Amino acid sequence: MEHEKNTVCIKYSIKNGIDNAKLTLAPIINFRDFHSMSTNWDFNVKQFINKNKVKIILNGNSQTPIYIKLSEGKYIEHQKDIFKNMFYIEEQKRGFEPEENHCVPGRFEIQIAPNEKKEITFVCSFEDNIDEINADKIIKKEKERKNKIIENSELLNENSTLESKEINQESKKLNQEGKEINQDSKKLNQDSKEINSEENSIEEKRKLLLKSLINSSDDFIVYRQSFSLHTIIAGYHWFLDWGRDSLISIEGLLLKTKRYEIAKEVLKTMMRDIKYGLVPNGYSGFDNRPLYNSVDASLLLIEQIKKYLEYTRR
Repeated sequence: MEHEKNTVCIKYSIKNGIDNAKLTLAPIINFRDFHSMSTNWDFNVKQFINKNKVKIILNGNSQTPIYIKLSEGKYIEHQKDIFKNMFYIEEQKRGFEPEENHCVPGRFEIQIAPNEKKEITFVCSFEDNIDEINADKIIKKEKERKNKIIENSELLNENSTLESKEINQESKKLNQEGKEINQDSKKLNQDSKEINSEENSIEEKRKLLLKSLINSSDDFIVYRQSFSLHTIIAGYHWFLDWGRDSLISIEGLLLKTKRYEIAKEVLKTMMRDIKYGLVPNGYSGFDNRPLYNSVDASLLLIEQIKKYLEYTRR
């Protein structure tokens, strides 16, 4: 996904075998509120096709058309094609309606010659300038942005210096014992190598886990255009930015990762509509009206301001 944009890019790298082949891509789309379901729906679809670029208006939502484009190939329009009764296991576990319909507006077909290699990009966006969207550049830029977040957090280096010293001390101890007891020197040196190897393996796993956690933490941070401030959707994707949930998660998502400026914006978002000492627990998804239905959001705000000051030492 392009950062802070309603744009998704997918890249396919293909290597064909000895025969002619055809790659078929059929996007499945929907357009609904995240608290509703399109169970037993029929879809009203209008499509405007320009070669491999398509503008789709679903169920009369003309102000928010969906744009899709493939870097090459041919688009074939479908008529009244519905993916019926897609089943959601997790929704059923949570006691909600688990089945709904989706629209299949058409399909892209790409011919691939024997032994041919292809790189194909697919873009889906609310942006009307989809012709100008370069999927390769967006993917590269997003990787660089996330790597920068990981680097700036300095979490990968945390504790590693101390662990390294402990490993070296253990290694020196074993080597010294090896000198004192000649007959066991080879065994002790081997033990030293095994300890170092095991510690390095643990360190690599720790770094991979941290990278994954930091990458995932970024997915909950969004920019609320109506406020010109960042906020946290802690219950993504079932909720918008609930005040208490956002405040509970601010330390792990933003303070631990040293994203202090965004943390400050989130606090400003929470403070924006304080009324009689009450912090809104959220905003209406329809008119941005603040919702005052939380007992502890105000107390959590005070606690998180305290933590922000401690982390930034201000």
